[in-house]
Amino acid sequence: MAVLQDGDFELDGYLFSGSREQPLYVMGFNIDPGRSRNQDVPNPMAPELLQGRDVRTPPLWRFGFRVGHGGAAATLASLAGLTRAWNALAAVPGAESVLRYAIAGRTRLVYGRAREMFPDYSQVYNLGRVVGSGDFQPRDVWFYDDAMQSLTVGLVPDTTGGLIAPLRSPLSTAAGSQRQGVVSVGGDSPAPMELVFKGPVTNPVASSTGWQVGLTATIAYDQTVTVNTRTGTVLRNDGASLAGALTRRTYLPEARLRPGARELIFAGTDPTGTASCTMRWRNTYQSY
Repeated sequence: MAVLQDGDFELDGYLFSGSREQPLYVMGFNIDPGRSRNQDVPNPMAPELLQGRDVRTPPLWRFGFRVGHGGAAATLASLAGLTRAWNALAAVPGAESVLRYAIAGRTRLVYGRAREMFPDYSQVYNLGRVVGSGDFQPRDVWFYDDAMQSLTVGLVPDTTGGLIAPLRSPLSTAAGSQRQGVVSVGGDSPAPMELVFKGPVTNPVASSTGWQVGLTATIAYDQTVTVNTRTGTVLRNDGASLAGALTRRTYLPEARLRPGARELIFAGTDPTGTASCTMRWRNTYQSY
C-alpha cells in the first residue's frame, strides 16, 4: 500500500489523486447523501406517525476524472489501467474492494465495489485526454482507520490430574482456563473486528462488553480460525467454513468494540498453554 498524501485515493492499490498529477486526476468528488429507511406507520387513530427504527443506506461516492498527459497514446494506456482497476471485481460475487483516502493528515478507508464508469472520448483526438466520471458504492455506512489495531491473549496451561466435577460424559481430566487483556478503542462508533483463534484449543470463546464469540470445535496446533464480525465469515486457515460451529450465544452483528477502554477475555481448553486469540480492529467513524 502506498503512503497517501492529502487528496489521494487508492482503489485496491491503484492510486489516483485530486492534489497531484497522476495518470488519473480527480477533478471533482462528492458523497451523495445516503437515504434512510424507516419503519414509521400512520397512527390510524390520530394525526401522527408511529415512529420505528431508522436504517441508514450507504451513500454513493462520485468521482469526476481526467485521464491523460503526454498525448493520446499515453492517455489510452492510462485509461486501460483505470478500467482494469474499476472492473477487477465485477464478476466476483461477494468480493469487496478497499478504497483508501487521505485528508487533513489522516488516512481512512471504506469497503465496497466500484460501479459505473463513464468515459468521454470527445477530447482524445484534439487534446489527447479523456474526461469522465466513476461511481463507488460502499458496503456500509462507516469509515475506518487505515491503521489496524491488535491485541493477542494467550492461555495458561490447564490443571490436570483428576476428573472434573460434576461428572458428565465425556469424562475429562483437563479444566478450561482463561486470560484477559485490556485495549483502548478509538473512533466514535462501535468497531467490527477479526478474532483469530490459534490452536491447540477446544471450545474457544472470546468475549468483552456486550458480546461473546465462541466455537464448539477443536482447533489443532497447526490451525487457525478467523471470525470476521464485519463480513460474518468464520474461516479456517485452509479455507473451510466453520460458521456452523458458532455457539448459540454468538451473534456476530452485535460483536463490536465500543470506544473506550475494553477488556478481551479468552477462554478454552488447552493442556499446552500455547493457544492464543488475536483481536484485530480498525477504529470506526460515522463521518468522512
